[in-house]
Amino acid sequence: YYEHNDLNSAKRHLEDALHAGEQGGEIKPLVYANIALGLMLPPQEAVQRLEYATNLTNWTLLYAWQALWWLRAGNTCMASYWLEDTRAHWAHISEFERLTQARILLALEQWEDAAKLLDSLQANALEHQRYGDLIHILLLQAQRQKAQGKWNEALQCVAQAVERGEREEYMRTFLDEGDSISQLCLHLSSQLPENRYLQQLVRHFMHIALQPVLLPFGET
Repeated sequence: YYEHNDLNSAKRHLEDALHAGEQGGEIKPLVYANIALGLMLPPQEAVQRLEYATNLTNWTLLYAWQALWWLRAGNTCMASYWLEDTRAHWAHISEFERLTQARILLALEQWEDAAKLLDSLQANALEHQRYGDLIHILLLQAQRQKAQGKWNEALQCVAQAVERGEREEYMRTFLDEGDSISQLCLHLSSQLPENRYLQQLVRHFMHIALQPVLLPFGET
């Protein structure tokens, strides 16, 4: 439901999972549901939920999620602390943790290190036919290329991601990447006006852009 942008249904199922976990004393659904709910919450609230989850288990992947939410909250300093902690253990961390490292490297504008890591992740995802992960990686590659002024290369990455995503009608994988991918999708859609899936993505991006954003002191 979340991937297809039906957020209300996704949230309802997650709340059911949280309730069931609390009733049965099951840690795993509580942890997973709090992680997934973070995708639909303001970053600071998502961080708080993960702090609660870390009190339930010593699962190290939770710290990668915390770093990701800190990054989305604009706190690159906290995210970079996690990056430095994990850089000493590159051979022993998961694919998700490496992908989180790549996101932080991009935020820190460490382009060369980000490129090496993303190229490695992309080759591995292709080799093992993990095409869902490949879409995430291609979108990060696109953001790296765009930030370095390489628009053609960035558009090629987005075009590849769109081709992969269309088969399963991926939505949130694109939408969650925000303004940078929105701009590239809009540009690409002008080149491919007959691509209905791409046009649908652009409409969703525009809808998100028009929604009010809550700010401190009751402003919007």
